[in-house]
Amino acid sequence: NSNEPITWITYLDCVNLYGKSMLTELPFKDFEWVDGLNIYVTKIDDNSEVGYILKVDVDYPKNFHKTHNDFHFLPKNYIVHYKDLKQANSHGLKLVKIHRAIQFSQKEWMGSYIEFRTKMRTKAKNEFEKEFWKLLINCVLEKSMENVRTRTFTKDRTIYSKNLMAIHQHKKTIKFDKAIYVGSAILDVSKTFMYDFHYNVMKKKYGRKISYLYSDTDSLINTIQTKNLFDDLKNNLLPYFDTSNYLKDHYCFSEIHKSQSGFFKDEFKSISLREFVSLRPKLYAYKTIDDAVEKKQTISVEKKQSHRNMNFIQSNKHVVHSKTMNKLVFSANDDKRFIMDDGINILAYGHYKLAK
Repeated sequence: NSNEPITWITYLDCVNLYGKSMLTELPFKDFEWVDGLNIYVTKIDDNSEVGYILKVDVDYPKNFHKTHNDFHFLPKNYIVHYKDLKQANSHGLKLVKIHRAIQFSQKEWMGSYIEFRTKMRTKAKNEFEKEFWKLLINCVLEKSMENVRTRTFTKDRTIYSKNLMAIHQHKKTIKFDKAIYVGSAILDVSKTFMYDFHYNVMKKKYGRKISYLYSDTDSLINTIQTKNLFDDLKNNLLPYFDTSNYLKDHYCFSEIHKSQSGFFKDEFKSISLREFVSLRPKLYAYKTIDDAVEKKQTISVEKKQSHRNMNFIQSNKHVVHSKTMNKLVFSANDDKRFIMDDGINILAYGHYKLAK
């Protein structure tokens, strides 16, 4: 429609988001409960040798609800890293009370590990090598957050016959030996990078001309009203992007930030999206402008089963049998956002309009 402004759909992915967080100061010793009354969060330097994880109450002024509807910062009565709290405060939220606080010593103790693997990933010559070095970075987070409660403890066994044996499981003690505090810090600091990019880079550049469509942990899908997105990228946004996946003859192509942690990459290598539909988290579909790529993304369901029943083998009381399941895949029951009456626009829970 020539009467409507030119609109682009962008699908951006943050390169090695968790690796970027691991390059920052992370907790490692001297954990202790402290009095929250003596903590002045806004005055703590991001590179401080001492950090905090706090349980807080915040006041969210109504005049920020519309501005922050894309990514609301904090709910009430929330456990948060001090960097997230500082960021929320800088965007207008007011700290009401610190209920509890843990103080710890922090430093960049994972830097050399991440930098080496990031360097090797940059040099990777195929997808296997890229994914291998990426896995060696992400597994740090996964192991630090491992739930040891689910581990199997075998005490004894009873043999009834040649084909039947019972296993006795017993958990006398559970040893909590995982650095959960590291994983918690990595996840919270990762959020600050995504929020900073959205509000201090993209929102600052486009204002009301950018609209949020969908996001995942390290990706953002937006609509942007602008005459030429690539001109904007070349002239203003290139310092925040890794465009090494563009064609080499593209005027935005650059290898300066190739595979470097924290930079954003165009998921479709300069090919624009024509359509995007999302019913709820982890459930969306899109089509590129040239119809070369069409994808339907679902969770907990195999790709080939999106349009038919799921067949699998299950064991019940040592009897193996086949089972057919008709799983509801395409549902618009989104429990993360409130869908407005028009079926398109959404509000974050806690928005003042939902109280009416």
